[in-house]
Amino acid sequence: MAAPSRVHHDILGPLRRAIEPLAGRLARTGARVSADIRRLLVAPPVGVWDLVLIDGEGAPLAVAWRGPSGEAGRGALADLPPAARRATLRVWTPAVETLLTRVTWPGRSRAKLAQALPFLLEEQLLMEPEQLDFTHQMTAAGIMVAVTAQERLDAWRAAFSAAELVAVFCPLMLGLPFTEGQWTCRFESGQWAVRTGPYSGFGAMGRSTEPPAPLTQALAEAAALGKTPSALRLCGGDETVRARLEDRLGMPVVSDPRPVGASDVMPFRLGETQGAMAASGLTAIRSLRPALWVAAASLLLGLSGMTYQWVRLGSAQARLEKAQARLFTRSFPGVPVLNPARQMAAEIRAQSARAGGADSFLGLLGRAAPALQTLGVQGLTGLHYGAGTLDAQVEVTQFTALAALKKALVARGLVVDVRHVMSRHQGVRAQLSLRRAS
Repeated sequence: MAAPSRVHHDILGPLRRAIEPLAGRLARTGARVSADIRRLLVAPPVGVWDLVLIDGEGAPLAVAWRGPSGEAGRGALADLPPAARRATLRVWTPAVETLLTRVTWPGRSRAKLAQALPFLLEEQLLMEPEQLDFTHQMTAAGIMVAVTAQERLDAWRAAFSAAELVAVFCPLMLGLPFTEGQWTCRFESGQWAVRTGPYSGFGAMGRSTEPPAPLTQALAEAAALGKTPSALRLCGGDETVRARLEDRLGMPVVSDPRPVGASDVMPFRLGETQGAMAASGLTAIRSLRPALWVAAASLLLGLSGMTYQWVRLGSAQARLEKAQARLFTRSFPGVPVLNPARQMAAEIRAQSARAGGADSFLGLLGRAAPALQTLGVQGLTGLHYGAGTLDAQVEVTQFTALAALKKALVARGLVVDVRHVMSRHQGVRAQLSLRRAS
C-alpha cells in the first residue's frame, strides 16, 4: 500500500501549492471554488506523519508523532516507528521560532518581492536579514510571510538528514485546528502557540497558569478593532488549564480534541520559496536588459576611444623619435644613433660591476631601474642613497599605481617600505625605501 500513497501524494503536491493563489483570484472576482475540490486539495496527503518538535533546542531533537492511522508517541528521531521512517514527515516547528506577518507589494515580480522583504519587514526583525529565511506565499488574504532564523532551520534539516528522514518544516501555529471567528491556542514545554486566522498567529514563552502577555495584548487590539473572537479553543490542554484561561481572560474557552496537523488550510513550508526566488533570477536580469545595453554601449565606446588615443600617441611617439634621430645625426655626423634607455641600462650594469657590491647605490639602482622606468621623467622626482638603502621619491596618478609599483620592485628582489604618502590634486606622492632582500 506504500506505493499508491506516495503516488497520491506526488499528484496532489503541485495542486496544493497552486490552489491558494488561484482561490484568492477567483474569490476576488466573485467566483466560487467547489468545497469538495478544496477539501481534496488542502487535506493532509495520505501516509504523511505529523511530528511536533517538543524541544527545539535539544540534541537529539525530541518530537511527538502522530500517524495517519492514529499511531502516536514521543521520543527522539531514532525512536520513530519503521512506518514513519519510510513516509514523508511534516514537522511542526516551535511557534516562538517563526514570525508570521503580512506585507503589501504593488509589483508582480517574485524576485523583486524577495529582495524587498527585508526592507518591508525592517521594523519587525530582531536579527540581520542575512541571518533569516523569508518564506512568502500568495494567499486569498494577501502576501503572507514566515520569517525564521536560518541557523535554526539549517539545524533542523541537518538533524533529519542525519537520521535519513524526508521532512518538510511548517510553523506550529498553522498546524493548530482553526474555526472561523475563533482563535486556537496550545501550551507545551513552556511555549504558547496561538492561531488567530488561516495564515496568522504567534508564539510566546510563558506558564500554563497564566495567559501570555502577547495573547492578552492581541485580544485587546482585536477588541479595539471590533474583531474579538467569539471563543478561544484550547488544543491538547487539560481541564485545569482551560478553566484557568477562561477565568483569567473572561471569555469562553472550549477544548478542541483535534490534533496538530488536522488543518483545512495548506501550511507554509519553511524555506520552500528559496528555489522559486533563485529561478526567478532570469526575470530580474531581463528587467535590467535596457540598463545592460546602455552599459555595454558605454564600455564599447570607451574601449574605442582608448584604442584611438593609443594609436594616435604611438604615431606621435614614432614621429618624435625620428625627429630626434635626424637632429642627433645632423649634430654628430658619423656617430651611430643609440637607444638612450638601453645605453643607460648598459652603463648602470657596467658601473655596478665596477662598484662590486649588490647593496651599493648603482647595484640597487640597477635592480630597481626596470620597475622605476615605468614612471617616466616626471614620476621619479628624487633619489637618495645611504647605508645600503636607496630612497626614491615618486609621484603616481593613484594608489593602485603605487601598489603596482611596489609589487614590481618586490619582484625584482627588493624589500620596499612605503613612507610619507601624500594625496595631492594631481596624484599621489610617496617615498619608497629600497634595500636588497637577504
